[in-house]
Amino acid sequence: MASNWPRLRLFCFLRDVSWMFKEATWMLLIPELCLPLGGFTVFCGIMAWKESCDLYQHFPTYRSRNLCLMVETSWLCSNIIWMIADCTVDEAGDVPWRLSPMIAVDKPVYRVVRNISGAGCLFGISVYLYGIAIFGIVPRLYPTCEPDEARRNLHRMLLSTSTATWCLKDFLWSQGTIMAALIVDCVTALCVMVEAKVEQGHFTPLTLARLMWVLSNAIWLLIELCQAELRFRLVAAGLVLVSGMLVTWNYVRNCEVDDDNTLTAALADQAQNCETVLPPFDQPKVRVAVIGAGPSGLSALWAFK
Repeated sequence: MASNWPRLRLFCFLRDVSWMFKEATWMLLIPELCLPLGGFTVFCGIMAWKESCDLYQHFPTYRSRNLCLMVETSWLCSNIIWMIADCTVDEAGDVPWRLSPMIAVDKPVYRVVRNISGAGCLFGISVYLYGIAIFGIVPRLYPTCEPDEARRNLHRMLLSTSTATWCLKDFLWSQGTIMAALIVDCVTALCVMVEAKVEQGHFTPLTLARLMWVLSNAIWLLIELCQAELRFRLVAAGLVLVSGMLVTWNYVRNCEVDDDNTLTAALADQAQNCETVLPPFDQPKVRVAVIGAGPSGLSALWAFK
């Protein structure tokens, strides 16, 4: 059970990095790269969610993290569906290499696929709102629920608000409302900064990585809105690639200093005593070693000093 932690951390890291590289090659309209990367990203996302299901079912206080991973996985799958349509049946973009569409332009099919992708984003948002409801509203209606457990799960959900706003941005984008999506993208950047400040007390390299990713999406939206030149695509793709390198550097650095044996022993001890592992919010003797930089910052390992 505790051995799920290293696998979960690895799959989250691989998902995050491949997601970023997939976005960069999609921005540049290179289907020969973004499609295989998209398939690998979905595989890692599903495996990360599977590992979280195996782990978090033993620790009720961490159910919110499992819900957040569910939001990310559904959103990721929707994003990949849209990318496939973009590379196969949509018009070629303003790039000189003209590698898309891989099949033929088919606007009716493209609109249907974009609507399906938008529905997937709405499902992810619904899962997030469901988490807010069961951890924030139900305990107040039914006081028999564990108040501390619900409060900590609600805390985790609120610290993943940027996931919901990012998902909403993609939904609006899929429906063609570019200006609304751009506004929501700015809100996402604000949420990322607030979450980093509340959860860790300061900005980290991963905060910068996530902000660069959000900024690259804003540039991509402006490209769609203004039909900007190729150099803007290159800037947006470059920002995502730098974000991926930051995430990789952070993962390698933390793998060298993480005390996995301490964490494993703590989890095993709690499981043996049939106790609930409480999240380390407001506990000064707990260190947060964030391993990945996924949209909701879920790729984290809680290590005890």
